[in-house]
Amino acid sequence: LLPVDHIFVNKLSYTGFFGIGKSTPERGEIVVFSFPNEPTKDYIKRVIGVAGDKIEIQGGQLILNGRVISRKGSEEGVFDEELGDHKYSVVWKDQQNSGLDSKAASMSAVVVPDGKLFVLGDHRLKGQDSRGWGFIDTKAVKGRASLIWFSGASSGESALFGIRWSRVFAIIK
Repeated sequence: LLPVDHIFVNKLSYTGFFGIGKSTPERGEIVVFSFPNEPTKDYIKRVIGVAGDKIEIQGGQLILNGRVISRKGSEEGVFDEELGDHKYSVVWKDQQNSGLDSKAASMSAVVVPDGKLFVLGDHRLKGQDSRGWGFIDTKAVKGRASLIWFSGASSGESALFGIRWSRVFAIIK
């Protein structure tokens, strides 16, 4: 997701309709949830681990249940990752640092407890995620991000009428 993206959140994806069609978040899905440290705020992150999963990060490489997650470099610091049926890009650089920050790019192994999720942002050096504030409760999940219904251009960005037309009504993967 990019700044000024407006999204639809499918709030029935995990609760179902009167309990019918109820499911649980899966690895690779992008979920919206109440921020653990400030429950009045909503956060959006990618589910990396579900109950029982062992997760670690070594040199920017995600390791899930002892298996290195497939990734391919598309440019320095940007990688295409694949988790389940979900293919997405992750960023391991920022504007001041074109490469990996060794402290941020590693994390000791953790095991996800029952009823919890481990989430990461796709921009791995920016923002907050489970590496900082721990697991999120599955009950805190409000829904699955499903569609970008509008994408406005950031200041200084070139776009017709200030809209990123190629992102309007794009399915979130």
